[in-house]
Amino acid sequence: NRAAREMGFGNYYALSLQLQELDEELLFGLFDRLQELTRPLFAAYKTDLDRQLADRFHLSIDQLRPWHYADPFFQDTPAMPGLNLDQYFADKDATSLAQQFFQKIGLPVEDILARSDLYEREGKYQHAYCIDIDRTGDVRTMNNMQPNAGWMGTLLHELGHAVYDTYHDNALPFLLREPAHTLSTEAIAMLMGRFNSDTNWLMQYVNVPRDEVTRLAPKLHALDRAGLLIFTRWDLTVCHFEREMYRNPDQDLNKLWWDLVEKFQMIKRPEDRNQPDWASKIHIACYPAYYQNYMLGAM
Repeated sequence: NRAAREMGFGNYYALSLQLQELDEELLFGLFDRLQELTRPLFAAYKTDLDRQLADRFHLSIDQLRPWHYADPFFQDTPAMPGLNLDQYFADKDATSLAQQFFQKIGLPVEDILARSDLYEREGKYQHAYCIDIDRTGDVRTMNNMQPNAGWMGTLLHELGHAVYDTYHDNALPFLLREPAHTLSTEAIAMLMGRFNSDTNWLMQYVNVPRDEVTRLAPKLHALDRAGLLIFTRWDLTVCHFEREMYRNPDQDLNKLWWDLVEKFQMIKRPEDRNQPDWASKIHIACYPAYYQNYMLGAM
């Protein structure tokens, strides 16, 4: 913040948005509208989900807390009864499926995969990302692959970034040899990452029988819808938190975090807890003022 103020900005967050060519007032006006439009849809979905979770854990709905959902942040979709996508990937090589798919759409990824760090090992970074080392073709991804639908989606997502970085025009000047904007590379990555639950993709690349896919189609649609609603409300939490954190870093950030979780995600905070739970989200610590690009990319 001190450095940002020396350059004439109110705080680091405002500076970061300016450098990303995003108008802060327009961005949060858009997010306010998004919050308003998705609130009734999300509330209806979560009411139904809470009934399921309360039955599963033998609790009243009022007793549900963050740890009863799919993950501590409630950014992923909880398991849906009667739908287990992992079983279709358990005996499949995700890298082979990805190669076939990207080859088919004219964007080969064999060289990218050969340079990438794909599998788990002791002490390895646990997240996933794509990086363009030199803007002359050395593009790599970092993953921790497991034979399940989640990591299939993650690999497709990171390779979406990778083909965006690889197949630009090398005649461009070095400084322009990158995605047009972070939100556009996220849009491509998120588009690719969703294929792990796409009916046609499951038939064509994972060899799920047509009658099985037909049976699953309504559940897959419900899964995608729930995923977008959950992610939207989670993204609003992170973006509003970061904005307020940089505006006033001396406030009670733990309280701010749970105030926003309750407002946007409708999850009750844990009682008798005052810990910096927000700081365990890797983007807030390592990739600040980034998260709005996921929402804009998804839109």
